[in-house]
Amino acid sequence: MDAFLQTIIQNYPDLQITSIHLHDPDEGQYNHVFSAESVIGPLIFRFPRNEISVKTIQNELRLLGRLQNQTTLPVPNPIYTSRNTQTPGQVFMGYPKIPGRPLLREHLNKAEKTNLKKWATQMVQFLIELHAIPTNDLDDLTINETPAEYEQFYAEIRQHLFPHLNEEAREKTAAHFENYFNNTALQNYSITLRHGDFGTGNVLYDPDTLNLTGVIDFGFSGLGDPAIDIAALATLGDTFFGFVQDTYPNIEPFLARARFYKGTFLLYEALYGLKSGDQEIFQEAFTAYNQNLAVE
Repeated sequence: MDAFLQTIIQNYPDLQITSIHLHDPDEGQYNHVFSAESVIGPLIFRFPRNEISVKTIQNELRLLGRLQNQTTLPVPNPIYTSRNTQTPGQVFMGYPKIPGRPLLREHLNKAEKTNLKKWATQMVQFLIELHAIPTNDLDDLTINETPAEYEQFYAEIRQHLFPHLNEEAREKTAAHFENYFNNTALQNYSITLRHGDFGTGNVLYDPDTLNLTGVIDFGFSGLGDPAIDIAALATLGDTFFGFVQDTYPNIEPFLARARFYKGTFLLYEALYGLKSGDQEIFQEAFTAYNQNLAVE
């Protein structure tokens, strides 16, 4: 931790940090996350764990400045960034801490229906606002959820993940992608700005009022299919997603695409674990993927 603190101080020698501590590693799958107390208030600093995460945090920095004051729920405002480096351990971003705690799956599982409905309503409102942000000045961002992207992704799955899957799992995985490639309706969408990782842990809430307080982690955000965010909400349980469907206007055209995307999430996790050398991430995602296939 001393090395991370020294990196911050080297870049911002006038920033007076009085204390700093590392978050639980489970809170920062792709980054080392630190909470710091300073003379200007509580701050969050994130250091990418590897070269892949360095690229995502650079994408995030380009985007977050454009999102300020555009949504009802606050988003990070990175006022501290590293300079002239792409080296993991030296690249970082820092921003004033958004109040609240990560909303986790365990909170959703234990919540009453009234709270699930409240959270669904607030999340849907955020997504409606995000998806409506004009994209005419965002032409420097990559367009995601394209057939070419999924062709490359599927090729990597066959190369890297198929050796770990049994024959039945390979057949089900192949059928999932072949259905997408053969169905042009799943490949057509209106391009919007989308979060890209709108899952538990990236939405904050106040445990006293049970209101949502902010949205974080825009490393996978960019231009693409808004149905990817609907797919993320579909992973949070049938009861919760029922409230999402009741709240999000004209959601029906999104659902088939969302089902496809939902079926790829754990594959992305497993492939990331293999490519980054993180066996824990790989094994967790791989096990969960096999379990999901077993109940289909």
